[in-house]
Amino acid sequence: MRYLSDEWVTALGAALAADPDLAATCPNPPLVIEQTIRDGTEGTVVYHLVLDRRAIRAEPGAAESPTMRFTLDLVTAVAITRGELSARAAFMEGRLRLDGDTQAILVAAPLLDKLHDPLVSLRERTEFPTLRRPG
Repeated sequence: MRYLSDEWVTALGAALAADPDLAATCPNPPLVIEQTIRDGTEGTVVYHLVLDRRAIRAEPGAAESPTMRFTLDLVTAVAITRGELSARAAFMEGRLRLDGDTQAILVAAPLLDKLHDPLVSLRERTEFPTLRRPG
């Protein structure tokens, strides 16, 4: 399935929801993360994750009231999704911008680190765009 398509976003939610350990570590109230990927092959793509103990899901489009927002370019998003770059490293390098509830971001850091493992099977089924590397 094509990276960042509605089908892919739905599969992302299913992959995260299938991890019972992830649900157990979700905060209460739920954490809502909106992702904006700029400079994509089809323009800007927005989707959001709802990390809730009762149900984890991902949905295309903007969130009604996100806890935090991540903004990044397609090259960075692909590197993070492929597991080649951590979101934390992207943030430290200035490639990912975080906006929102600062306290929630700090509390959520360990949970965000756990999002990579459930995505292994999704990566294998994802058709990533061919990217031109800067430089």
